[in-house]
Amino acid sequence: MPAYHNSTLGEPWYQENAAPLRLGVGAHLALRSLKPLREVIEALESRYQVSVSVGQSDREIADRMLHGGHPQSPKLPFVWDQHPWRVI
Repeated sequence: MPAYHNSTLGEPWYQENAAPLRLGVGAHLALRSLKPLREVIEALESRYQVSVSVGQSDREIADRMLHGGHPQSPKLPFVWDQHPWRVI
């Protein structure tokens, strides 16, 4: 098992301690084609030596957002509780 040096703790860090990564909604909004998505996944797996999940549920959310399937939030008035500045 390869060990990686952790400069903050000064101790070796092992791959078994790593949590798997998952692509989120933002990645799926930015990467619409599967080829660039696969390239990013391969680069992350190579760099961090952990498995990367595609995050299928996040991709579905991104698809709904892009196709207008998310509800619009109502416009709320912006009200200050107090002035953001004051003269001293």
